[in-house]
Amino acid sequence: MTDTTRRRLIASIGSGLTLSIAGCSGDSDTSASDSSGGGSGSTDDTVSSSGSDVFNGFAFEEYTLNISLATTDGYDEIVAFDSDGKQFASTSVTPSAGQVSLDFTDYSPGEYRFAAVNSDDDTVVSEVTEVLEPNIELVDWQTASETDMYTSENSIALTDIVMTVENTGNAPSKLTWVGYESEEFTPEWAEEGTPEPVKLNQTGTPKSKEETAFDYQAEFNSDRELPVAVHVGEKLQLVDVNNRQLLTSGMDNDRSVVSSEETKGWSVQQGVEYEFTVMIGRQYAERDSMTKTVTWENMGTSEIMTNQPEDSLIRTSKTEGSN
Repeated sequence: MTDTTRRRLIASIGSGLTLSIAGCSGDSDTSASDSSGGGSGSTDDTVSSSGSDVFNGFAFEEYTLNISLATTDGYDEIVAFDSDGKQFASTSVTPSAGQVSLDFTDYSPGEYRFAAVNSDDDTVVSEVTEVLEPNIELVDWQTASETDMYTSENSIALTDIVMTVENTGNAPSKLTWVGYESEEFTPEWAEEGTPEPVKLNQTGTPKSKEETAFDYQAEFNSDRELPVAVHVGEKLQLVDVNNRQLLTSGMDNDRSVVSSEETKGWSVQQGVEYEFTVMIGRQYAERDSMTKTVTWENMGTSEIMTNQPEDSLIRTSKTEGSN
């Protein structure tokens, strides 16, 4: 295909003009449907294209878009165009190929048109339109004690926050930041909407507000670092080991947490309750959040507040009206 022809083809597809179709044409208005299920990488996440005689389906493998082909007769190239009609990616097609792949690393969500092109006579044999949309959700968050991750021997604290995120969309995206909020502190937001270090609000004393400024950049107990890619159908459990002090913030103000020289340790009153919110930033969407009620149960006494007996429990339950 010559550059002049390619520019003409791009312009035609982008403006919605009728293209000359050689042979049997696919329906250009088929819609994308996500068939992903729960679990990480264990389901069929193919997007069907039942209206096309060439395109059998689309499925992401990380940021590689695999395209299943029903036939390779009559064309030798697959071209992808974005919603502005600009060519986004292309690949050659060998005879009898059952699948081709396109690099979608720098894609943006939205509508894409895929064309099967015969470069010999510059015709479009078949085309189909697919809508690619990721959807990272904060499925739940708990304390390490609830998930049985906390023991007295490992590096995970009783108050570490364990969050579960899942991509239920049909395209990959990234978890860009993690934020927290409670009655004792609220995040400051930068102009672009990214949370800055946490500071105690007016419920604390002036001294505690001055001395308590948490840099709550999340650090996970794995090799993952923000931003974290969440692929199609993937469910991740992330343990933030850098913010274990947040669940105890301000508790010593009302004597919920008691320091005793006699026992040389900290103890928490049974049944202490308060609300706590976990927020996540998503690459292509507004932030998601979940507010839960935190209840301290089965507390013992320890030299370090976040290290308690293994049968200790900090329970969380969804707050009415919370996502």
